[in-house]
Amino acid sequence: KQHSAFPHDAINAMELAMDALQAVQNKFYELCPPTDKERKFGFKCCTTMKPTQWAYPSRAPSSTIPHTATISGDIRMSPFYNIGEIREEIRLFANSLDVSKLGGRGPSQYVLPDGTRGAVKLEY
Repeated sequence: KQHSAFPHDAINAMELAMDALQAVQNKFYELCPPTDKERKFGFKCCTTMKPTQWAYPSRAPSSTIPHTATISGDIRMSPFYNIGEIREEIRLFANSLDVSKLGGRGPSQYVLPDGTRGAVKLEY
């Protein structure tokens, strides 16, 4: 367990989850932009990918940097996309994210000097 006074010594799974989610959503919306067909057929909203729940170690004190975090969510697709193809492309993208390129927040980082790397896994 890492203390929040030493964020440079740990990978904050909640921060990594937020940055990974942003990258995954950006890729999703690149693959599934709003279409004229959605408007033509009266869809009120375009295809979406949204987080709806967070889970993390809840018994740890607030001064502990979380080592795991889970985001659950929802994909709503109009019939103008192949959901199987999109799901697989998003899964492959998420599971191959280079966490070192996600940045980090302040002194936080997703690859530690000893080589420890944060990990992202998308499951359906």
